Amino acid sequence: MGLLKDEDIAAVKQLLAEMSGAVALTHYHTQEDCPGCPVVTELMSQVEPLSEQLTVTQVNVDDGDGSLPDWASPELPAVQVLEDLGRLRWMYHGVPAGYEFGQLLQVVLLASGADHGVPPAMAEELGRINK
Repeated sequence: MGLLKDEDIAAVKQLLAEMSGAVALTHYHTQEDCPGCPVVTELMSQVEPLSEQLTVTQVNVDDGDGSLPDWASPELPAVQVLEDLGRLRWMYHGVPAGYEFGQLLQVVLLASGADHGVPPAMAEELGRINK
């Protein structure tokens, strides 16, 4: 049995059905002194099959070809959220448990281009902010 219960899986699948485009998650982990890494690995493996528009790449930073981006904090585990065009939307460090898991799912939706719920006039006003 995984981390997510059947009713959790159904709720996550329903939420991810609102995705408008593809999103890629990259999970950075290590085998050394990282008690949260196996938890996030399992969580990502449970979430990935819930949407055809979601892909998860597991990167073990201990491997020669696996490393965190230069700008990222070295804290592991970490989950990177990329839009369809490969632009970074968000980087989460730690185990996304409790409300953090809900936030991760919301960022995935936003990165997919799903409706953000901000009224158009307010979104236009916010778009003019340049400082």
